[in-house]
Amino acid sequence: MSHPAWKVVPADPTAMRPADPGTTERMLVGPETGSVHFDMAEVEIAPGARIPGRVQPFEESFYVLGGTAVVTIGTAAYEVTTDDFGMIPLGTPYAWANPGGEPVRLLRVRAPQPRHLRGAEPRFSVSTVEPQTRGMIPPREVAAPHRPVGRFDSAHLPAPGPLNMRGYRGPRISGVSIWMLIDELAGAMHHTMFVVEFAPITERQTAGDHFHPFEEAYYFLTGSAIAHLEGADTPVAAGDLVFSGVNALHGYTMTSDVPVRWIEIQAPVPPPNGATFFPDDWRQDADGMAGPGR
Repeated sequence: MSHPAWKVVPADPTAMRPADPGTTERMLVGPETGSVHFDMAEVEIAPGARIPGRVQPFEESFYVLGGTAVVTIGTAAYEVTTDDFGMIPLGTPYAWANPGGEPVRLLRVRAPQPRHLRGAEPRFSVSTVEPQTRGMIPPREVAAPHRPVGRFDSAHLPAPGPLNMRGYRGPRISGVSIWMLIDELAGAMHHTMFVVEFAPITERQTAGDHFHPFEEAYYFLTGSAIAHLEGADTPVAAGDLVFSGVNALHGYTMTSDVPVRWIEIQAPVPPPNGATFFPDDWRQDADGMAGPGR
């Protein structure tokens, strides 16, 4: 019996390929990695490029890795730069422009995973939205339905502690800080995006092996770790991506004396209960229930 899908995608700035006019992209997650619920790519928008208005039957989020662009979502235009993020709800017209002299680098997530129709992605041109060269500056707070763009700041992160998030809270993952970027508050129905950070190591820190009823991706921004994936150990560092499919066993050992930070994606949206399973916990509970006379 084969293991559930997982994949490590190493950093490779030479792997960008032409996409929309004025853009290049590198697919990180999609059918080729075993994903069925979302896709994810590094996207670069060239200086002066304009991506005309379009609408699509899936939701799309982004996180800016570098540069400054203007994204128009519905009736509002926003100037976004490094560490800004945003959400384009399903069926909402949008457009992009890079009016500056430097490339813009994005992480782009789309969910549900786009299905090709007649050999092409189902994105449709609209004339009601045009690329803009100026926009509002996002406030330093979480995005909301009436303001789909926000700005992440390291000051947002709470003090490191046990994992406490939708569907799970407990000590199996500790020394961690989490800040949500994209979820239902931002209008997302099919995926979530958030920042995870582990403090610099002073002793062995781990995220114990576990699995989920949904898919995940981890895009590393800083630091280094060992990814434990169905029994295979792989070093990962800034620029690398790890994909973990439904029921794929995964965990991490931190190996960095600087904070380990990644952008994490989950799709579909995790359930309010039964979201995370630690096999060791179930073994211990089963042993306890069996009693001394087993």
